[in-house]
Amino acid sequence: MRVIASANQKGGCGKTTTAINLASSLSSKGERVLLIDFDPQAHATMGLNIMPSDLEKSIYHVITPKDYQFLRIEDILVPIKDNFDLAPSSLILSAVEQELSGLEGRENRLFRAIQELKKTYDYVVIDCPPSIGHLCFNALRACEEVIIPIDMSLFSLRGVSKLLEIIILLKDKTGHDVKSRALITMYDRRTRYSRVVLEKVKTEFGDNVFETVIRYNIRLYVSGSQYVEPDGRYLTKDRGIY
Repeated sequence: MRVIASANQKGGCGKTTTAINLASSLSSKGERVLLIDFDPQAHATMGLNIMPSDLEKSIYHVITPKDYQFLRIEDILVPIKDNFDLAPSSLILSAVEQELSGLEGRENRLFRAIQELKKTYDYVVIDCPPSIGHLCFNALRACEEVIIPIDMSLFSLRGVSKLLEIIILLKDKTGHDVKSRALITMYDRRTRYSRVVLEKVKTEFGDNVFETVIRYNIRLYVSGSQYVEPDGRYLTKDRGIY
């Protein structure tokens, strides 16, 4: 089972779009995939047409140190389609930051929950929050690989710098080494600025940059009512494909 996180400390660079479409593409190829929405904003949940307000349980109830009858990830799963399950999020997940403060082993909460999965998956994809804290640290501890979507802005590069610092800190503290690769998103080859940022990313990451460059394309824009299927179709609120 491969555990992959999509992370960057800057918002709006394509983390959720990357996580949703990676999970969907893998499931369409016959792989068994679990997508964990680990962002209190719950954009991955809403992007898959699930309203957090309609849910009684979310990933919060799995990792909170409060007694919720020891819920497992299986207890909160929402099936999306064949081979594709979602562990949804909700705003209450933001409370975990304070609840885990000072708790021994707080960085291992998500890691342990994934290890206790009884249902077998080939891939677990984690959509991370755009912030530094216990949630991000938990996600990085739980994964083996992290995809860092980088849009064409210097703010995104600064977010990457902070994320890499956390990865180094995680390795020093726990001995857990995470492989990181950069994914260029929202690239507009017509602008000189995009080309300059692309070269900076290649200089920073070297061979650890995906050859694939995601060009700015409105069809890859994820809203709260639809997400993109691998063949370019959309999944709408009633889960009909068109």
